[in-house]
Amino acid sequence: MFCVYQGSLRIAESNTTLSHAEWFMREGWMQDSEDAVMDSVVRGIVDASENIHFYKGNDFRVDEDAESVFFTFLPDLVQKLKIGDSSLVFGGCYIGTPGIPWQPIKEYGCVADLLFSRQ
Repeated sequence: MFCVYQGSLRIAESNTTLSHAEWFMREGWMQDSEDAVMDSVVRGIVDASENIHFYKGNDFRVDEDAESVFFTFLPDLVQKLKIGDSSLVFGGCYIGTPGIPWQPIKEYGCVADLLFSRQ
């Protein structure tokens, strides 16, 4: 689990069971799950297949702002989490059933292509 908070990439402890909201509250970044921080911070996860999913807001949306912030920090995220070149990047997700993977809204391609195209 990761986020970009106050202009810095933040990475949660490995294998945490916390949600983003719980993590943010534990860090003191927000007071409750209705806090505006959740609506403005770009955050995401790396799934078991090392694919990256990012979004923002309680509606798990992706927009130009989220994309701009995320792709600025993609090289650091890949380096810090040792994500492979063939991992895929997805933006936003359709809210589904808890416990069942939610479908992404956008697919951007593999890490290697995205890093190369943004140099």
